[in-house]
Amino acid sequence: VAQLLSDSHNESVLQLVLPWIAHFGLNFNESNISESQGVWFLFLGHLLELSYQCHTRSNSSFLFLSLEACWREVLHKKLCAPLYALTLQFLVEQHAKADSIQMKTAEHEEEAAAARGGLIRSLCLRLVLFVASAKDIDVSLMMQLLLQQLPHASPNVAPDVAHPQAFVDWLQSQAPVPFPDEMVQLSAFLLAAELLYPHAAALHSYVPTLLMLALVRFGARAPERLRAGRQLVQRVLAAITSLTEDERGPLEMPPTDQAGAHRLVAALCDEPGGREPTQTSELRERWADSALAWALQPVDDREAVDAVRLYEVLMHPVGLTYAQAYRLA
Repeated sequence: VAQLLSDSHNESVLQLVLPWIAHFGLNFNESNISESQGVWFLFLGHLLELSYQCHTRSNSSFLFLSLEACWREVLHKKLCAPLYALTLQFLVEQHAKADSIQMKTAEHEEEAAAARGGLIRSLCLRLVLFVASAKDIDVSLMMQLLLQQLPHASPNVAPDVAHPQAFVDWLQSQAPVPFPDEMVQLSAFLLAAELLYPHAAALHSYVPTLLMLALVRFGARAPERLRAGRQLVQRVLAAITSLTEDERGPLEMPPTDQAGAHRLVAALCDEPGGREPTQTSELRERWADSALAWALQPVDDREAVDAVRLYEVLMHPVGLTYAQAYRLA
């Protein structure tokens, strides 16, 4: 329908449905969410299709602002955590599905289907930002839900690593967790990377886990299609350092050797970027914790080797006190 209407008519339609979007889902809670799941997915599907149709033919900035306003209301004032989970599940699945369609159809030169897949993928990355831009939205919960689709993002709290043996015992006691296929993992990671930059201050506690994913799972040794780590590294460098664009450029590609890893760690952990020394020290320590956990409980041997090498780089500086080194050992 949106393709048949003028930009002004489409904008009027969006303005009419905006109050309905703002109220739809307010009465959802954990007791009725299971029976409402299908309706919520249907609602999101229609809104995504409307967004797609508008983007394929429109040059109106006012129309795009109306679309953004609609998506901003999707979770605004809706405090039901399962509703957050369903919304992010929808965006991740649509992104992964579009990625798969684009990859397969491109091989058969079906340009229209490939173009649709590419636009849907781009839309999903923008829409997660629109949803997160609503006032009082819980971006930390959004990030946590995305990371649950990825390895080594368990919500369980590990024992204090000041007691190394207890830490190792805890890791060995963890049962392997099944994760979605690679396409879904890649989509969840890309949405998480997109979410990080505008909300870096609120999501700083997730940076070590995201960096491990960028450098180990989606880094230099990942297949070409999965080399998404660069986008995350770009966003982290831009968000937490004061380096210029030219200075960040050589550091953005996930390193392939120890020297490159040293340069990246120095930029993130030693370059203040307006942060207090305790903040840079905390990032190094928590990043080292994450690397150690990954090395001791790897998804595969290659990733374990990469995690150990990164741990060695993080533990290298002379400025790390003996007490800190023992706590991370």
